Amino acid sequence: LGIYVIQWGEIAEYAEDPIGNRTCTQSLGSGEIVGFWQLQGQINAPADYEAKQPTTLYHISREALTSLEQSSPEKALAMYKQLLLMAGKINEKHSPPLAPCN
Repeated sequence: LGIYVIQWGEIAEYAEDPIGNRTCTQSLGSGEIVGFWQLQGQINAPADYEAKQPTTLYHISREALTSLEQSSPEKALAMYKQLLLMAGKINEKHSPPLAPCN
């Protein structure tokens, strides 16, 4: 569990219904964030992700985030503010509708 930032490439997000059917819900690309709202407990339903082309992600683990919060709360707050700004831009870009699945 953690936060992933897409450096470049494209991933598709999939949701699964109760009987196991997978549906692509959106495509995400460079600069977009995956896992932030799940990490914050804002979204309970896990999603599956699949790279649709060669993709590079940066991963920030929950442990690294917790360590940063404890060792340098000011830096952690600044990072969260930046991630929220990025997430807000993503939400504006995708609302409505979400980026279609390719």
